[in-house]
Amino acid sequence: MPYTLMAQGISKGQDEVNLSGYRDYRGITVVGAWLWDQELGMGFATELDMDEAYAPYRMIDRGLWLIVGIVFLSMFFVLLLREAKTRMDRTNFELQQTNRIRRELLATVSHDLKNPLAALLLTNELLLKTLPQNFEFTDKRRKLLEQSRHAAERMRKLITDLLDKAKIESGKLIIYPAACDAEVLLSGVREMIEPLAANKGIHLIWDTPNTLPRLWIDEGRISQVFSNLLGNAIKFTARDGQIIVNAEHLGDWVRFSVRDTGPGIAKVDIPHLFERYWQAQNTARAGTGLGLAITQEFITAHGGKIWAESELGLGSVFFFTVPTDLAKGARVS
Repeated sequence: MPYTLMAQGISKGQDEVNLSGYRDYRGITVVGAWLWDQELGMGFATELDMDEAYAPYRMIDRGLWLIVGIVFLSMFFVLLLREAKTRMDRTNFELQQTNRIRRELLATVSHDLKNPLAALLLTNELLLKTLPQNFEFTDKRRKLLEQSRHAAERMRKLITDLLDKAKIESGKLIIYPAACDAEVLLSGVREMIEPLAANKGIHLIWDTPNTLPRLWIDEGRISQVFSNLLGNAIKFTARDGQIIVNAEHLGDWVRFSVRDTGPGIAKVDIPHLFERYWQAQNTARAGTGLGLAITQEFITAHGGKIWAESELGLGSVFFFTVPTDLAKGARVS
């Protein structure tokens, strides 16, 4: 057999390192190194299969290419994400501008409607009160006048809700808490609500003790809470039904509740009651979807909680808590 490259070189006394590969006596590609030692008069050689010798290098090479690929893909995705974020920021800015313009327009229009609507209500009320006893005014016409007054009242409530909603969305909802006698608060609410309940033939019961502590609240906002909850109770309670207002002193808080004998609320709907614009489907409690959401904002701004309990056919009860004067005053000071 012919000498291999290593045998030829070493037999001629040559020193060499071959890393490009050559065939050994088995015909397998190897890498090797050899030298001839003149003093000893003999040669030394070492060989390693090329696949085995370059296995670590190939592993490192593949690893480096993998790293390069990952880096390239990462840069590509970073650029994509940056572009997507830029588009999203632009879209969000445009949406914010649109929402701001919409809120400002809504607030302006609602505010401008308040004065003529108040004049309409006042005129309607004066017309009803100043009619002579012997004035020939048919029941049908009087009923129409009453209906127009109720429609105007609903419109006024809607405008108030829209204005409050605009303040909440713009972060401008401000409450002005102060010490308030609970009986004074409830007396004002009774004066406002009892005529509405009486007009519908609903029995309104006030189960509120005289020993309630002074409250630390924005009286106007909490009156709105009562107006909303009692207004809903009157709306969804049938004639000759019953509404009970309860109050209980619980440490630093007073818990109020409004219970009605209306149709009740399905359990699946209760978690959504305070969501903005949410309306119950296929029930008698469909509405604008603003009142309870705004009510919750008022209670949350006072640090309290509001929730509902109900079953279909068994009526509903809405609870909310507000702080007492002593607890809130100590916290502020």
